[in-house]
Amino acid sequence: SRPRDGLFDNLLADILDASPSFNASSRSVSVLDIRYLYRSEPYRIPRQMAFNNGEALMSYVENLIKKADTNGDNLLDTEELRLLLCSLFDGREPTERELSQTMEVLDLEQDE
Repeated sequence: SRPRDGLFDNLLADILDASPSFNASSRSVSVLDIRYLYRSEPYRIPRQMAFNNGEALMSYVENLIKKADTNGDNLLDTEELRLLLCSLFDGREPTERELSQTMEVLDLEQDE
């Protein structure tokens, strides 16, 4: 098991750097904030690779996804995505809008 101390705080700091709309005091991440972070990633990948600090984050996210995939089919339905977002939002339930926007962004097959 890898140490995860401060991992979420580091993620919030990265989002704060990337997203002009992020409110750090709320510690609540929106779909828009994740989009800003995602769009900033190509510029950060070389630095992450040099310091190898992206591996812990990816492992953390993979574990959250595995826990959310309650039926073990390697796909997240709407309720499983709700569990994942709740984990990412420090226990706060995502709004229906956040859930539908995230599903829209992540559902590559457009089947649900």
